[in-house]
Amino acid sequence: MRLFATVIVIAVCALTSACNISIQRDPTPPPATALPSQTPIIFNTDTPPAPTTTPTSIPPTTVIIPPTACVLRTDLPTYTVVVGDTLASVARRANSTANDLARYNCLANPNVITVGQVLRVPYPILPPTITPPSVQVIGAVSVAPVLRVDGDVNVLVPDGTVTLTWNVAGLTNIPGSTARMQFYVTPSGTGTTPVLIGTDTNLADGGAITWHVPNSALGWLTAQIVSADFVVLARTATPTRIAVEWQTPVPSPVIVSFTASDASVNAGESVTLNWEVTNADGVSIRVINPNGSEVVRYNDLALSSSLTYDVPSTLSGTLTFRLVPQSASTNIPTQQIAVTVVLPPDDGGDDL
Repeated sequence: MRLFATVIVIAVCALTSACNISIQRDPTPPPATALPSQTPIIFNTDTPPAPTTTPTSIPPTTVIIPPTACVLRTDLPTYTVVVGDTLASVARRANSTANDLARYNCLANPNVITVGQVLRVPYPILPPTITPPSVQVIGAVSVAPVLRVDGDVNVLVPDGTVTLTWNVAGLTNIPGSTARMQFYVTPSGTGTTPVLIGTDTNLADGGAITWHVPNSALGWLTAQIVSADFVVLARTATPTRIAVEWQTPVPSPVIVSFTASDASVNAGESVTLNWEVTNADGVSIRVINPNGSEVVRYNDLALSSSLTYDVPSTLSGTLTFRLVPQSASTNIPTQQIAVTVVLPPDDGGDDL
């Protein structure tokens, strides 16, 4: 009985639970939680709010880095630039490049190098071989006048003037040629030390100079032709030997006297001249007309003599007689006499 009652109670409880589960009831709302109050934002109606700023991009700052200072490669071999060199040609012979050489030598402009400039190169190199033009060796210097020729020696008069010539086919007689001919004398006792004595800069008419012979000239004459840039084109094959010979000076002639028979004569009359000269080989008398022209010359007259001259009948004016001694001396005196010639008066008619 007690067990039955217990079962009934359990059953009732189960039913009661089932009823509670099936009936939905509104839950009791939780009490409202008070929110914190917010302070309202009040705008001034007279001033509108500032516009929103759009950010702009700022360009990055450019930093200029100075170039590194060039350092000359003094540890490398050197090469001296010659005519015809370029940086590229030097670089090829040094197993390098033009850019490397420009860097080794701190060249601001690799296209500009100058003759004589010293470059640093990675490997030693030799300058290019320049074949000089062939030099024509021909002939000898001719000298004139000469006192005489003794063997191969041209004997010259001391303190005189001579002409030196040298003809070279193909290098002289060229109009407009820029070549020049240089003449030298090598004095005896100086070995091979030639002294320049003259230059002919115009070879259009051949090569020649005049030379004042020194009192002690003794040695050899040579010549050469050089171009405008002083490249030797030709030289004499044989030196010309010269020497001077001292001679006893010839005394100067002396005119002791020279006179005329009359200072004035009529046309058609005669004039007698008298003279005396010493230290001479002969005497020359020259007759000069009033107009200055020489009428006649009498040569090889005696040192002491006379001469009669017939004046032309149509001549009038001053007639001049000039005496010139004949001598080998370098100092020849002269003397002259003036004679007035007048025409005879006209008698106005024939004689009866």
